[in-house]
Amino acid sequence: MRSLALLKLKSELKLTAFLIRSKRELFRSATSQAAKNGAAMHLKGPGRNMALLELLNQLGPLQYNFRCRHIAYGMIRGKTLEQIESKGKRCNEERCTCYRCPDLKKVKEIVVEYMKYLAQEEVPSEALRVNSG
Repeated sequence: MRSLALLKLKSELKLTAFLIRSKRELFRSATSQAAKNGAAMHLKGPGRNMALLELLNQLGPLQYNFRCRHIAYGMIRGKTLEQIESKGKRCNEERCTCYRCPDLKKVKEIVVEYMKYLAQEEVPSEALRVNSG
C-alpha cells in the first residue's frame, strides 16, 4: 500500500500538470488569436501584449514548482536524479544557476517535508505489526 504522503504529493503533481497544460493551451490560443487580429504579439517594449505577458508570468512559476516536486517525488521513491531527468535538460556545470538546472535546495526542502509525513505514518503501522505478531 502506498503511503498517504506519497499519494498527496502525486495528486499535487497531477493537479499542477493539469494547470500547466490548461495555461499553455490558453497561451497558445491567445497568441494565435492575437496573430489573426493583427494585435501585438511581442512581450517586451512599449507595445507589448499584456494579456500574453500575464499568462506567461503565471506559467513560469507553475512549471518551476512542478519540476521541483517531480524530482522530489522521484527521490522519495528511491530514484536518482539521472533516472528522473535526462542529462539533456541540465547543464554540465557544477554550480550553475540557469533555468536548465533544477533547484536542488528547493527539492531538498520538499523531500524533508514529505519525509516527516512518511515518518509519522510508518511508526504506528510498525507498532501494529509488532503487537499482532
